[in-house]
Amino acid sequence: MEMGDKTPIVRNEQPNTSDAIIEADQSFYYEEFMEGSVPCPSCDGAGRIPKEQEKQLVALIPLTDKRLKPRRTTLWVLSAVSASLLTWALCIFFLIPRSIVVSSDDSSIVPYAAYVNESQPTVKLSFLKYLNVTNFNFVTISVVNASMVSIYILDSRRVVGQTTNLTHVIVPLRSTRTIVFNTTITFDSELLVYEVLVTITSNYLGHSEQTSVSNNQQLYCSNQIPDDIYAK
Repeated sequence: MEMGDKTPIVRNEQPNTSDAIIEADQSFYYEEFMEGSVPCPSCDGAGRIPKEQEKQLVALIPLTDKRLKPRRTTLWVLSAVSASLLTWALCIFFLIPRSIVVSSDDSSIVPYAAYVNESQPTVKLSFLKYLNVTNFNFVTISVVNASMVSIYILDSRRVVGQTTNLTHVIVPLRSTRTIVFNTTITFDSELLVYEVLVTITSNYLGHSEQTSVSNNQQLYCSNQIPDDIYAK
């Protein structure tokens, strides 16, 4: 090359860009601006929103979603209340205590045995007394004690006989059972008019109840018994 030649010298060398890339990497860094975010289906395409705004999300539910169909809550509540009231009313109707009626036949009694005390003008007569117990309850009752007292009432009120029946008698609901008293009375008159006092004790629904009945009856002790006695 001559000294007078001023043509620039051009070197065919590639520039070294690795140093520039390293310098660029050291000049910039990345920071996550959505740290502490939650997923969001829409949110203007961002896909995430801050946690503080999570409660502000509004869900869009299609009209065909089952959750939009009424569950008839009011109907179910009314049905449950009606069923409860009906059950309560039935319990009250069936379990409320009802009467226990004790009844007796007022016809004259014919004894089956007689014992005469000649030294004293007295007679002992033995007879059967039938008593009906009617249960009007809707539960079974148990008669645990039944007593009968015979009182002479012509010229005075004195006890002429008494007996007790301790046999347990079960009376089903809405039915009648008969209790038999085998009793003996002592008197000194040909015709005895006496008062019968009967008291029974029954158990049902966890408590006891006493029921009484009183009636007047005639008892013939002569050899000639009127025919109308058997007709009654």
